Amino acid sequence: MMHTLFSQPSDVARDYMYDIDLHKGYSFKSVITHAHVDDIIIRIFQKHGAVKLNTPMLMPQSKFYEHSDLYVCLINHSGGLVGLPYDLRIPFARYVARNHVTFMKRYSIERVFREKKTIGLHPRELMECAFDIVTATPGNLVPDSEVIHVIYEIINEFPVLQSRGYYVRINHTSLLKAILLHCGIHEDKHNDVYAILADTKAEKQKKKQVQTRLCSLPLSEQTVGSLYNYIEMEGPYNKVASILKCITKTKGPAGSLAKQGLHEVEAIISNLDSLGVKMQVILTLGLLYNVQISSGSMFQIVSDVNKKKRKGWVDVLAVGGRYDTLISEFRKPSSASAHSQAAVGVSIALEKIVSAVGENEDFQCPGAYDVLVCTLGHKPMLKDQLSIARDLWAAGIRTDILYDTMQSLEEIQDYCKEHGITYMVILKDLDSGVKVRTIEDKVTEKKIPLSELAESLQQKLQTAKSECIEAIQTSSTKQTTPSSVEQVQSGSDNLPPVDITFIQQDNNKLASNAKRKYEAQITSRISPALQLISNKNRLEVVAVDLNGGVLKSVAAFLELDGDEEAYNKSIGPIMERHQRHRKYLTKMFDFIHAVKMGRSTKDRCPVVVVLYGLKDDSFKILL
Repeated sequence: MMHTLFSQPSDVARDYMYDIDLHKGYSFKSVITHAHVDDIIIRIFQKHGAVKLNTPMLMPQSKFYEHSDLYVCLINHSGGLVGLPYDLRIPFARYVARNHVTFMKRYSIERVFREKKTIGLHPRELMECAFDIVTATPGNLVPDSEVIHVIYEIINEFPVLQSRGYYVRINHTSLLKAILLHCGIHEDKHNDVYAILADTKAEKQKKKQVQTRLCSLPLSEQTVGSLYNYIEMEGPYNKVASILKCITKTKGPAGSLAKQGLHEVEAIISNLDSLGVKMQVILTLGLLYNVQISSGSMFQIVSDVNKKKRKGWVDVLAVGGRYDTLISEFRKPSSASAHSQAAVGVSIALEKIVSAVGENEDFQCPGAYDVLVCTLGHKPMLKDQLSIARDLWAAGIRTDILYDTMQSLEEIQDYCKEHGITYMVILKDLDSGVKVRTIEDKVTEKKIPLSELAESLQQKLQTAKSECIEAIQTSSTKQTTPSSVEQVQSGSDNLPPVDITFIQQDNNKLASNAKRKYEAQITSRISPALQLISNKNRLEVVAVDLNGGVLKSVAAFLELDGDEEAYNKSIGPIMERHQRHRKYLTKMFDFIHAVKMGRSTKDRCPVVVVLYGLKDDSFKILL
């Protein structure tokens, strides 16, 4: 029978229809955006010491999914059942248990699968991004806080996510168990209750439907009503902990479990505060993410969705929790007590981040390469193109060759703009040397000797690197003229009052989410230096689109203690050194003059000016 099953002839119609949903057209921007988001997230993972580890694609049918209609289960030649990954956590727990891993930080970006209702079609594919920490100390709650901090870092890398107001919803398996025991629900019914509550949360069933299902277990209406009062409870830790005193004050398993759960949640919140996580933390007793495989904290990173139309709905960016018990399920019987293994992980909705970044109107899609080698004229000059490309590749420059030699200069230039290519290397018949055309807001062209080409392009790319990164990560929000100066005031009892002023290059308004990011970034960076300044001074932070080298020149030459003539005279050497920034520096100096020299005589508070370079987070205090 198995031989007949696997010997079925191929069918052209079935072949065509099998994966038709997966072939919806190729989008260069989508692919590059995905790669860009992946690179940023992976860099954060690696900063925490994580290594890439992908687990085997197939594993024997798992009991953890046996009640799910979405689990993709397959049959092999021997008649055995194997499954495609439903998530990345269970295969990793199996890997950790079977390989006796006691310490690891890993990340994985892989496909997971969901079965479709229509029979005979390719399963639905989703990209999941996982970050896990394995230790040998189950009682240590620092990893729980670290995985949440990783998500906080990811949100801060993408301004489009910062503006959505994400917060943390947290719960604990001990709290859930304590609530069920306190309500009089016997342990042998806990898994059934969890399953019903998890299903109703996912399907958004009405309260009466849930109560009917719970009563069918059977549970009394009084028990169900009491249970519902608890699982609908959420709020700040102190508020919820106060309400749970009716359980923590009792003697017995329920009281002990509630105390343990609250203690661990409080420790995680305290650790998050120490790590500088600014997201609000809400204790949500009805949170049941993967409760059957969890053994400790459970959390979601969420934002509220259009409260008027869909009240109570949230957009989930990441989910995670601790799963020590899950690892023990996969241990070999002979090694059940040989190793102490604890793990906590988080799964990130990668596609949501890619979609949010791609749909952002201000996002500039980065190119796959920086230089395009092309020819103009009747001769293809293929050998010359290949020789130049070889040298540029050897120099570490991302380069491509234009294979179509019949295109006009305008067509090639449009191609470069469409694909995010910054530089064109143009070869012409009977021309010695090459021309390098820069494709930016203003197109420029310069003839360069062939022997200097690689070095010249390296310098250009190095100079533009910080600007390109800033344009991508801050949604192309640039600094402005004094005519559109934006100021933010802050202060502290121990620090001088601070005004933060952004001087922009053009008349574009600084986006509010970018402004908040910069404010926090500037305050954090300069705070240690402010301890040396008397709080009787007023601090004027001038945030500019310049790097540390320019700020150093300004600090060295600018005369602020003398009269107006000395001030104007000191500007000259700075202009000489940095002529490419001449217009922008003039605007900056005009503003500093207005702040420092043009103050009212009634304003007797001394002003200390701090220049802050947004390009490289450098700053200089102008005393």
